[in-house]
Amino acid sequence: MAPSFKQLDLNLLRVFAAVMEERSALRASRLLCTSQSAVSHALARLRDQLGDDLFLRTRRGLKPTARALELAPEIVAALAIVRTAVERQEFDPATSDRTFTLAASDALSILTVQNLLREFGRSAPGVSLVVKPGTRVDLGEMIDLGRIDVALGSFSEWPEHMRFDPMAAYRDVLISPIGSTPIERSDQLHSRRLAVVSVGGEEEGAIGGFIYERGLGRRTEMYDKAALERAFRNCGLIPRPLLAIPHALLLPELVVEANLTAIIPHPLGAHFCRTHPVRLDKLPYPCASQQIGMIWHQRSDKDEGLIWFRSILRSLVSRLVSDGDQLGGAKS
Repeated sequence: MAPSFKQLDLNLLRVFAAVMEERSALRASRLLCTSQSAVSHALARLRDQLGDDLFLRTRRGLKPTARALELAPEIVAALAIVRTAVERQEFDPATSDRTFTLAASDALSILTVQNLLREFGRSAPGVSLVVKPGTRVDLGEMIDLGRIDVALGSFSEWPEHMRFDPMAAYRDVLISPIGSTPIERSDQLHSRRLAVVSVGGEEEGAIGGFIYERGLGRRTEMYDKAALERAFRNCGLIPRPLLAIPHALLLPELVVEANLTAIIPHPLGAHFCRTHPVRLDKLPYPCASQQIGMIWHQRSDKDEGLIWFRSILRSLVSRLVSDGDQLGGAKS
């Protein structure tokens, strides 16, 4: 028999959302300020009312069933609408104690988090920030569940229920140790010890440098791999980066200490030129420009706090790309 909405206890949906978020009855109980047994009892009632197990016990916690995964986005969205209606109030950054959750790679975190905190200190002293990895494989799910307010990155596509704001474009550049020979041709680059940033290649399911999950496609190879391979092939050479690492933070020290040349986004290269003894050069071959944008769930379109947060991010990202073009500019 199909479940009846008239008989459904809507309080159980809050428990469902908490367990879906935490994947643990114990952690969900803490989130809801109740006991673990109360959560387990509520889950049992909801299972009975919906006619599905909803969550299965595994060694890694509670794993949602296909039905639970199907229900989760709509239940979370409905609860968010109710919460907004009940708690609706004007957002005042000067008095708010709200916590915002941002997903970003370490490269974008380097460029934005310090400036975000500086802005919070000036205009929103009670506001706090949680930064989560923008490279996580379940990024789309976390946005759907409301665990991430905004995700920064380069995106190729997104589902209809998500919003995308393209904020700035950049090109890749080279960084090398100061004093190294400038690179003007692709064959010269091929002879260097080359490093690239890749947080997920074809072996992780990437297609054309992007990984796709729940309709969200995000860039995982932080360089234009196709352009690099094309440039080397035109010289009769085989692409052979010496090093591919997932963390851009490691690059400047490695470039200096191991005498490497790295391909990185221009704004990050300009930043490293100000903090490390490295030089910045243009690539010796044409490459496509990449776009930095932010993604969020449409249910937060009218959330005044998130409107403010997104406006701060938009201003910071536009400024950092502009500064990257002017400071430590790549040499021809």
